[in-house]
Amino acid sequence: MKMTPTRRGHAGFSLVELMVAMAITMALSVGMLNLLMSTRSTSLAQNALEQVQEDQRLVLARLIDTVQNAGYFPGALNSSASTVFTSTQAPFTATGQVVYGVSGTGAPGDTLVVRYQAGLPANGDQTLDCSGSTNTTAGNLMMTNQFNVDASGNLVCTVNGTAVPLAAGVSNFQVLYGVDTNSDGSA
Repeated sequence: MKMTPTRRGHAGFSLVELMVAMAITMALSVGMLNLLMSTRSTSLAQNALEQVQEDQRLVLARLIDTVQNAGYFPGALNSSASTVFTSTQAPFTATGQVVYGVSGTGAPGDTLVVRYQAGLPANGDQTLDCSGSTNTTAGNLMMTNQFNVDASGNLVCTVNGTAVPLAAGVSNFQVLYGVDTNSDGSA
């Protein structure tokens, strides 16, 4: 009996099949890499935006706290605003005046100055200035806080002559307020 050799099937891939598989793998890899880079870029931009928003919240909180302190002085039973806040403390021109401003017609904008007297932390007075510091002297301290934008585009808080940058990249600072024109207690 004569046996005829049988032809066995080829177990490998042809060159064309390998090239097609490599092209598909390469296209998928490039697509995944683009997706990864896009996701990373979006994440970095989101983190940067969150940081800017957090900086804005911090600056606004300091500004609000400082403005709300305007006119504060400890020991109101023993003195009055007219004796504590005299007109000889520049830039204030009137006795009892605690808020002063200069309107800027363009960038960098307005200047806002507020003053108050900080008591002793040992007596429980935790009044903060716009830099976040408390009174460290041995007595009550007049705090004069000035907000404005400097020539470099920084929102600056100047406390008793010492400048502290609060935020960078500020092009304009405006303060909007009302005025009681008929003395009825309403602006």
